[in-house]
Amino acid sequence: EPYLNGHKAVDSYQIIRHSCNIGAAHLGLGLGSRKLYKYEAAFGLRERLQAGFGCEAPCLKTDPATWRPIEIANIGFGQGIAVTPLQMAAAYAAVANRGVYVTPHILREIRAQDGTIIATHGPGKSRRVVSRATAEELTRMLVSCVEDGTGKRGNIGHDRQPNAWRTGRLGRLFVERGKTLPAMGAPGADRQHRQHDHH
Repeated sequence: EPYLNGHKAVDSYQIIRHSCNIGAAHLGLGLGSRKLYKYEAAFGLRERLQAGFGCEAPCLKTDPATWRPIEIANIGFGQGIAVTPLQMAAAYAAVANRGVYVTPHILREIRAQDGTIIATHGPGKSRRVVSRATAEELTRMLVSCVEDGTGKRGNIGHDRQPNAWRTGRLGRLFVERGKTLPAMGAPGADRQHRQHDHH
């Protein structure tokens, strides 16, 4: 298996399926720092979400023009950027939502002790971050990770509710009858392979 004996050239499906850091690093380097930063920002990974609570951690902002190749490679496979679980869930939800990102809110409304509504939060602002076709292709890649990759042992889906997620990250999509619901994933699902990982 690739994570035990190494592997040769891989395509995008195999990068996701086998959690291949080298392949992901190459994709990051191919995109370049500016485009990589642009996608990070589009998916809400470079700003506070303003999701309705005051203790949201600030995002580290650096000028992508100053990124060294090793930093771009690190960001390519997800270890060169720090995000909150809510940011990760919102990014996965954008893929599930066929490429449309919706700013999450943790509160629908705030009420006084007497029940009077003090403030309300409607649906979050939405924006298209990738095309529908790209989002659907990425969903197929994530499904393949669960069905035939490092996420296989963590597959809790069934015929009516297949899983689509990637190991080593805190994100997973549930897809059922045309509806998509974000949920937290299982970051340790590929732990058994890390010791012998030769990517």
